[in-house]
Amino acid sequence: MRKKDRAERLDRALILGLMLAALLLPLWNFWKECGQIRQEVFRLHILAASDSDQDQQNKLAVRDALLAESETLFEGASTLSQAELQASEKLREIERIAETTLKQRGCGDPVKAELVHMYFGTRVYEDVTLPAGEYDALRLTIGKGQGQNWWCVMFPPLCVGAAADPDPELTQEIRDLSQQQPYRLSFAVVEAAEGIWDRFFGEETPVEVDSQKAGVSTAPDQ
Repeated sequence: MRKKDRAERLDRALILGLMLAALLLPLWNFWKECGQIRQEVFRLHILAASDSDQDQQNKLAVRDALLAESETLFEGASTLSQAELQASEKLREIERIAETTLKQRGCGDPVKAELVHMYFGTRVYEDVTLPAGEYDALRLTIGKGQGQNWWCVMFPPLCVGAAADPDPELTQEIRDLSQQQPYRLSFAVVEAAEGIWDRFFGEETPVEVDSQKAGVSTAPDQ
């Protein structure tokens, strides 16, 4: 092969490499932003007993009851750790609210509330899109939990009636992520990769709440 031909091939390879890097670099940066979001968001996940119309309506009634009480349940939480700590301390109260709501509707299904680290696909809530991956979540399972689910974001409070956003920068970061272009392709690529990872390596685990990290002292009163 002549030197000129080799040089031309090297030039083409170099140009192709630069073009590929130019395409992948924004996607890599987007992926890192998604990873940061997943570590800072606390989700609410409600599983209906079944897909019957009645059970789906029951799920939404439980949702409305919890959101109506959300300011009290998560009052004063200014960080993810504090929101998770408050949720862990009020799991039984959350179950009571849900079961009382169901009984008022003539449903005797039990409700299990728990904090879990679990996989979510890409989800859209109003004007916010959250990337696929593993998140901490407050999960409520109604009955056998075999119906379609409903989710939202408890922290930062994107779906609750909070008087103030404790972390407006994080909220804006989530909204900005949803508006990046071409966001549909970026979210699709992230979901495909995260889905493969979850299939082979993902494992649902309980959330371990750290009171010290939440800034709450557990020392006995003197």
